[in-house]
Amino acid sequence: MALFVFLWFLTNENRKNTLLLAAEASVFGLVLNFAVTLLYFHPRPFMIGLGTTLIPHAPETSFPSDHATILFSASLYLLIFGRWASAGAVLLAVAVLTSLGRVYCGIHFPFDMAGSLFLGILSCIVVYRGRSLLEYINRWITGIHEKLAAWKVL
Repeated sequence: MALFVFLWFLTNENRKNTLLLAAEASVFGLVLNFAVTLLYFHPRPFMIGLGTTLIPHAPETSFPSDHATILFSASLYLLIFGRWASAGAVLLAVAVLTSLGRVYCGIHFPFDMAGSLFLGILSCIVVYRGRSLLEYINRWITGIHEKLAAWKVL
């Protein structure tokens, strides 16, 4: 999110819309994650005595990873649909490193990350197809930002 805030203040209105669409893809990805967790429970590695956990974590469902879904959704939207390769590539690298780190720390399985990647792609497709409605909302959001900036509030 820090990257998004940084880019927000350095870019034009069209790119701001792209940032908002990528953020909306992440939010929709989390909604998909929540739906999956209601239907399917998979224990974390430490819950079944597998490996050593390097970071303490609550004993909750492992599949899919919220962290990975947020990062994959945002990065893939920027790369594929937003045509913003530089920001998307940086964020995709962070997504892959985060995914590997969470598996290495013993709080996720590789399958959890694959599921997050799939849900990230799915959320990007849904947001891209619904972008006409979302762009209307996003213009309203950027308009509010412009008004606040004109008042020197931001």
